[in-house]
Amino acid sequence: MNKKIVSLISLVFLLNSCSSWNEGKEVVSTTEKLGCYEPISIQTWSGQNLTLKGKVITNNVNNIISNNGWNINYLNCEKWQKVNKSTLIAKITPDSSDPNIQNLYNQSSMIKSQIANTNGIISSTKSNFSTQLNLLNIQKSNLESQLKILQNSLGKISEQKDFWVSDIDKQLETLQIQLETLDTQINDLNNSKNKLEDSKKADIEKLDLNYVNTTSQAKSLIGVVLLQIDELYGVSDTNRNKNDEYDTYLWAKNTSRKDSIKNQWYSHNETYKNFSNGWADNITYIQSLIDYVSLTKDSIKDSVASTTFSQSTIDSLYSIFTQYETNLINIKNGLDDIRKWSETVKNTYDTQILALSTQINGSENSKRSIESNINNIKSNKLGTFTTSVDLQTNQLESQIETAKTSLSNINEQINALKSQEQIQLNQLNSQLSQLQSNLNTININLNSQEIYSENSGVVKEKVASLWNKVWPNSLLCQILPDTSSLKLQIYSSIDLSLPLDVSFDIDGKKYMTKLTTKLPYQDSITQNYIYETESNIFLDGKAIDLSTILSEGKVLDVSSIWKNNNTKNNNTIYVPLDYISSNINSNQIKLKTLSWWIVEKKVTLWELNSNQVEVRDGLSFWDTICK
Repeated sequence: MNKKIVSLISLVFLLNSCSSWNEGKEVVSTTEKLGCYEPISIQTWSGQNLTLKGKVITNNVNNIISNNGWNINYLNCEKWQKVNKSTLIAKITPDSSDPNIQNLYNQSSMIKSQIANTNGIISSTKSNFSTQLNLLNIQKSNLESQLKILQNSLGKISEQKDFWVSDIDKQLETLQIQLETLDTQINDLNNSKNKLEDSKKADIEKLDLNYVNTTSQAKSLIGVVLLQIDELYGVSDTNRNKNDEYDTYLWAKNTSRKDSIKNQWYSHNETYKNFSNGWADNITYIQSLIDYVSLTKDSIKDSVASTTFSQSTIDSLYSIFTQYETNLINIKNGLDDIRKWSETVKNTYDTQILALSTQINGSENSKRSIESNINNIKSNKLGTFTTSVDLQTNQLESQIETAKTSLSNINEQINALKSQEQIQLNQLNSQLSQLQSNLNTININLNSQEIYSENSGVVKEKVASLWNKVWPNSLLCQILPDTSSLKLQIYSSIDLSLPLDVSFDIDGKKYMTKLTTKLPYQDSITQNYIYETESNIFLDGKAIDLSTILSEGKVLDVSSIWKNNNTKNNNTIYVPLDYISSNINSNQIKLKTLSWWIVEKKVTLWELNSNQVEVRDGLSFWDTICK
């Protein structure tokens, strides 16, 4: 730490004026014999006697702090007031004028809208799958009935083969029943196909409406984002000079981002005018806007606080753009989910419609075959019926196998559809759970905070006032528990090396303890370092309770030997600062000569290191100096 001599001399003057180093000195002019106190050798000096201030404080005081940065609308902690564990100390309510709170309300409204949309999609999904499952179950029932009829017909043909020739009318009746069954099946399949096509159309229309609603939310949010960036950075002619008063501070650490943000604003704003064209275009544009908002957020973070542009304003703007980024990401993910659902719904319906068309074609082919058999029976003579019976048997067996295959396919479709329904519902319910969790978190942040004492005791200090605005971790008051203990705090103007042995005298008795802890902050008024001792206090090697000899608030002198651990060059001379005296023209030090006379010698000072100062000229190693 190299400093100019002028700065060092100023620091020496300041320390001399603020300390008690001159107390107890013998002041003698340079024409008379000078006194010498506490002589030290330049070579052998390695430590310094310290007199520090100590204060007895309560060890387990309960600090009542706020969790949120809002307004106090109830405060119950007057000094010396008696409280218990259930005493309500304070209520803190949201500040509706705070941009962060307004942003939370906006988030809550948006998430509620997303929850409503998701519930609508869940309800629609359940309805769609229910319709599809009902249609498949109807097909399954028809196939089971058809299979039963075919199996019965095959059994009857086998039984009646011997007298089939004499029972032509029964054959025709059986074939006619099969034909009517196929007509019913074809009609049911066509109805199922029409219902599936209607459901497909309705579901896609619902998803398209959901897409339009989400796109409308996105366009509204994008308009707000682009307008706020325009106002903040003064891009357009309308808002060019709106924020000139803090234009210098807004991006001071990285001005290159400012030009990039302004240049990109025009292209984003032009694309925004034609927003909502298509699926891919919207998602791509929102992703580019997310990157743009992230760049803006980083630019705000690079701002420099000033009297006209406070750090709280910077933090608030950074928080708002962070939420914009989160909301845009949620909307982009929502649009992508809708796109995926639309593709899934279309593919599912197309697969089922194709399966129905295949079944319809198979049934129509069976119908034509039976109609051909009926015509053959009616047009041929008795001699041909035996051949016809065998042919019908083969046809029935083929139809039975076809019906079994179709029934197996229907069962597979039902199981696949149930599995797909469960997957989609799990995804939607997971999304709904996350949205509800986010909403609950926001509601917790928007609810009034009630703070209780949680300890029985009395109010020691009241810091806050009613209707004050507080920040997170702000101290409201301090509660002194009914059962309290004491500890010793030590204040030092120099930074000490720990652990450090210290002592203090009470009624002629010397008590010993050790500094073990350095607090992470300094005294707000004196800027002294603050240390705390270990829990044990010793008298003649025996541990005692501090409360038996001292009371809270007691201030006392504490002594120690401080060793300077700073490394010094072999060719550099350092002396304690309190051995230097100064006047307007020079700095002097008392030097003991070889003839044992004490003289004042002018010295040149250079570097201040802790409480020692480097002497560039006027002293040599082995010199003896005095206070």
